[in-house]
Amino acid sequence: MRYGRVAVTGGAGRLGHHVVNALRGHCEVVVLDRQRAQGEASMIVDVLDGAAVERAMAGMDAVVHLAGLDLDTPAAALEYARVNALGTFSVLEAARAAGVRRVVTCSSITATGLNEARADWPPLYLPVDEDHPLAPRHPYGISKRMAEAAAHSFATPGFDVIALRPMLVMFAANLALVRQHRERGSRWLYYYIAPDDAGRAFRAALEAPEGTGGAFFITAADACHDEDTLAWLSRSLGSLPEVRDRSYFESRPRASIFDGRRARDVLGFVPCTDWITLTKQLQETAP
Repeated sequence: MRYGRVAVTGGAGRLGHHVVNALRGHCEVVVLDRQRAQGEASMIVDVLDGAAVERAMAGMDAVVHLAGLDLDTPAAALEYARVNALGTFSVLEAARAAGVRRVVTCSSITATGLNEARADWPPLYLPVDEDHPLAPRHPYGISKRMAEAAAHSFATPGFDVIALRPMLVMFAANLALVRQHRERGSRWLYYYIAPDDAGRAFRAALEAPEGTGGAFFITAADACHDEDTLAWLSRSLGSLPEVRDRSYFESRPRASIFDGRRARDVLGFVPCTDWITLTKQLQETAP
């Protein structure tokens, strides 16, 4: 690991637990959260408290910024923007002022708007890469797009900012959501990432070469659907978008429509868990 002391905002949360596990033993982790992290060095910090964030950044070499409102947290539109966009700005500003060398922010697939499964906003081509246009309408997705814009603007030589866009992090509770989409025949795009894989992706972003920046999809290699991807997608959308790389689906018929090769090539991140294996694990551990 190129960074000795790493702050993890939101490290006491669901995803934070897996990120901290992935970092443990590779660097000194300090969790910054509104609640105390069990078993970890931690500080009680609200990312909207600029002065507190500035104090917490002292002596940090890098930051993983996870703190924010989740999509499944009911909130007013302005609250998503306040916490997710302004909170990211607060962390970036404090980190830069403290001489932190790298910040890895947690964006989301929702920044694209494709998660909304709108009839007026299907994927424009396949597989979908990070160059695909962004058009979120839900306040949460808009807040993540705003946070990405801040990340891009803050990045300068000597201050790397990387925005990761995880797919739906597939905790056991989310299995019901997948079943609901299947039963309703919705236009949802069956994307996911295993929690442990998501944690490893943040470590990979910290370990990437100096000067690395930009946005990266963090996705499983396959879709959380039992059929071949082009078959269910054609049925769901009524027709297929332009398939720019047919070999991508020929080599893995159940491939995710979201292309994880940029994260592989630049960050060295390769997911380890497939859908069949993950569902068995989650079903075995479900209460």
